[in-house]
Amino acid sequence: MYKQSAARVGLLTTEDFENYIGPNFDIYESTRLSIAGGKPLVLGWNWLAFFMLPSWLIYRRQYDLAVGLLFILVLPIVIGVLVPSVSQFTDAIQSVVSALPIVATLYGRNLIIYRSVPVIRKADEMQLKGDERSEFLRQNGGVNVFWAWLAPILFFAVLALLFFLTGQYVA
Repeated sequence: MYKQSAARVGLLTTEDFENYIGPNFDIYESTRLSIAGGKPLVLGWNWLAFFMLPSWLIYRRQYDLAVGLLFILVLPIVIGVLVPSVSQFTDAIQSVVSALPIVATLYGRNLIIYRSVPVIRKADEMQLKGDERSEFLRQNGGVNVFWAWLAPILFFAVLALLFFLTGQYVA
């Protein structure tokens, strides 16, 4: 599977990849070239992914992954509040979830690169050219600074509301 995906990464043009990635293209490009050269997973480090994984996913427009992660983060809290007798189960889930930022920090660039392939292939299937192609890739990749800042605020507001409504707060 990785060899097939790595081969697809190697077929991406630098221009298409740069339009998809946006800021910090040079860091992602060196990782992409390593993948294309036969190294399917390249270690990296990303402080934003480490400290604020959901915001980093939103910043990189990986909305589906961010929503899934937020669901996984909130689920043990909700279960623990609603059904206190299963606290050992929720503690176990939180222990596993706490490893996700480390994995994302080390392999996040790989994730973004591998997820660029279907978007660029879709641009090929749609036969997009020139500015239209560049704009399509920027809209489906790139970054979203506004939502990356707003997402943690909304997350903590919803969390505070949840604790308030369930009576699990310190007055």
